[in-house]
Amino acid sequence: MKDFVFVGWSKNRELAIKVKNLIDKNGFVGVVGGDYEENPERIRRQRKGTINETINYQMNQCDQAILLFQKTNDNLISGNLIYELGYINAQYNYTGHSTKLHVFKIDITQDVNLFPSDLHGIWGTMLSTNDKTQDDIAREIVTEFLRSQSQIKKKDKIQLLNDHHMVEFEIMKHFENPTMSDYDLAKDILVYLQAAFCYQEQADIKLKLQGFKSKMLEKREGSEELRWATDYAELTVDLFCKTVPVKEHFNIQMDRLSFRKFLDGYECIGARFAKKTAGIFETAELKKLVLTYETNKQNEFGTLLIAQIQEHITYLILVYLSSGTLEEKEKIKYSEEGIFYGVSAQKNLEIISQNSEDEMYAKLLLCYTYKNLSAFYNNVGNTEKSEEYSKASLELRKTLKDHINGIPFIRPSLKEYFTLEYLIQAIDIIKICDDEYVINDYMLEIEQYLEQRKISDSIRNLMVNDLSVKYNKLKKE
Repeated sequence: MKDFVFVGWSKNRELAIKVKNLIDKNGFVGVVGGDYEENPERIRRQRKGTINETINYQMNQCDQAILLFQKTNDNLISGNLIYELGYINAQYNYTGHSTKLHVFKIDITQDVNLFPSDLHGIWGTMLSTNDKTQDDIAREIVTEFLRSQSQIKKKDKIQLLNDHHMVEFEIMKHFENPTMSDYDLAKDILVYLQAAFCYQEQADIKLKLQGFKSKMLEKREGSEELRWATDYAELTVDLFCKTVPVKEHFNIQMDRLSFRKFLDGYECIGARFAKKTAGIFETAELKKLVLTYETNKQNEFGTLLIAQIQEHITYLILVYLSSGTLEEKEKIKYSEEGIFYGVSAQKNLEIISQNSEDEMYAKLLLCYTYKNLSAFYNNVGNTEKSEEYSKASLELRKTLKDHINGIPFIRPSLKEYFTLEYLIQAIDIIKICDDEYVINDYMLEIEQYLEQRKISDSIRNLMVNDLSVKYNKLKKE
């Protein structure tokens, strides 16, 4: 389910209903302004005292708006619809989504006396009803509405990863004063959970997701996408908490029961998604589920959800294998499972990376996928494939490091994370590289990084020591 769309009308309620029905068929949820019995239950359940209060509530709950301007019987423009136009225009401009307001002038000439002067600049599409049925007009409106969806600016997911606290802000106020659809927030949550890994904020983000889920259950609100995203994010952040290395040994332990719990959880979410979207995909088996570019265009959330689940399952399997408790036969079995999931994740992420706003984030997930596939192929004795994926991971990590360092206002901690990921992968390549010059280049990069870290750590330690000395001196006085 995509955005909730408010359909405002000034003369012809029947046309507004036809528009609602058509956009519903295209995955949106239409809300006809006023007391309409076929509006979604979430909207009808919160019916307000007056008509004005009801419509204000409806506009606040919707993510886009279609306003149908027609002259009334006395040859005027409805003052109520002009009010709705001003209200929504202010609301969407405030949230940076002004392109989500779609205005249609039906049989209205350029008569400047019909509208307040401040409103002339935001008129949208002019339509004529000559020789057309109501169904014809509704189709014209919805065709233009669907065409304009490509003009809505989408968020770059690396920028979202950088500004992940903005997602927390949206989560906190989503059910009281939302500024985005459930569908858009669900997509953002998929990126937000990855921030827990990049910034090592597992425990904090876990608490925030639990609070959001409790509020969603309490209010009995939220789309299926939002529920899927929240369940998946909560499970994955729990996995990140479980796999924090033990400080004494810097290793990660994963027992069989925990492994099965996480794997069953992921497969359950994947099965729920596949059941809901039955008939769209050739298989419902998560490890073999490969999507298409067209599928991605139709359901960006679903494609990213499946690809991320597959990638995180490769991480889960790798952690389980590294626990050192499996016999060789079982190790090979799970490595082969990891290859199935990894190859499917790779294909899906390569499709997602074709969208400009998703490209670098998809490449980040591909880096993890390549590295995990390298380990799995090594376990099953395919050294050639293992080295191929290890080199592919390094190449992508360098691309990401250079990209991140070239963006102004990126948080230093995120730059540090991408640099470390690249250098750690470079260490793995040095072990299998036979080109002395390439090895020397990597070693020099690592040496320069360590020297810079040594200087910054020394400065930080100096300040901590200074604080400690002054503190102890105050205690003695």
